[in-house]
Amino acid sequence: MRNQKETTYIANKDELCSYLLTLPYNIYAVTEKQGRYVFANVDKISDPGDKYTPTLLPPKKYLYPNKETLFCFKKTTEEISEIEDKEERILFGIRPCDINAVNLMDRIFSDGYKDSYYAKRRKNTILIGVDCCSPCDDHSFCYSVGHLEVKEGYDLLLKDIGTAYFILMGSERGKELMNKFTKFRETTPQDLEQINEIEKKKESLFINKFKTNVDNLSLVFRSSMSSPIWEELAKRDLGCGACNVDCPTCYCFDVQDRLEFNVEDGSRIRNWDGCMLRDFTLVASGEVFRPGKADRLKHRFNRKFHYLMNTYKKSHCVGCGRCARDCLAGISPVEVVNSLVEGMKVEAPPPLPSPIKGEGVN
Repeated sequence: MRNQKETTYIANKDELCSYLLTLPYNIYAVTEKQGRYVFANVDKISDPGDKYTPTLLPPKKYLYPNKETLFCFKKTTEEISEIEDKEERILFGIRPCDINAVNLMDRIFSDGYKDSYYAKRRKNTILIGVDCCSPCDDHSFCYSVGHLEVKEGYDLLLKDIGTAYFILMGSERGKELMNKFTKFRETTPQDLEQINEIEKKKESLFINKFKTNVDNLSLVFRSSMSSPIWEELAKRDLGCGACNVDCPTCYCFDVQDRLEFNVEDGSRIRNWDGCMLRDFTLVASGEVFRPGKADRLKHRFNRKFHYLMNTYKKSHCVGCGRCARDCLAGISPVEVVNSLVEGMKVEAPPPLPSPIKGEGVN
């Protein structure tokens, strides 16, 4: 529930969107395209509403492009020119699950060796989120993995209350944006009461859930390495890698050096790669270390719910539902987790505490 002492604002939707368009940033907003949604460069911001499904590709594509030239070089002179993305952008309409995904990516790309390419794009990007009041569709399960609520990572977070937005500021940059915008008012106790009533109703609406608490997932997967479920899923899996491409927290990549026809100029390219593709573990000797689909499925799910969860203490699946929504074989993380839990005959613990009250995964 919202703190009565927290500084929050109310602003008319059209007036706020018009103001954002006057800022010296490229605006990328949620746009409908053939029945699905994408982030696109716009010169007019339309209210996406509360019921739009997550975009086809997550907003990570602006921070970590699917194809990126890292630097160019000249073979003869050994001259290297680093490619720097200087674009300043606003991403408008990001769901809480995707903001949480960006928070996880921030940690991944700054842990150990800091990725300067990601860091520069992140610094130049303003995140304006639109909160969820209900599930996007039957595939979303953000509540089960503790990512329904977002506490950090955004500059502004908007909540749809009809013709206006309830606005939370999450950063100094967000405060600066609001300081330059004059057409808003501070919230009243009545406003906060209305918002809290909306948030109280969230939990009961999210019915696509795991049959165990998110904190138990590492144990579930560690105990299920030999489960026959992996082979059963492999019979359905097409090995297409769509789940890697549309996942907001997948970050694996391949690096290639390419020479031009003159054999003088070249560039180093970074491309998205995915653990569900057979050649992902292909090495120079021709050996493939995870040749079977069952092995690749097992690895992918353990990355989300076991390995990285142990390291960062959060589920690395944010429950956006993109993988289930786009999987031609109909494989869903909720199905997989619940099948493993049932196969282990693990008794389901009490329901998750409501993330709305600031509880859940830390």
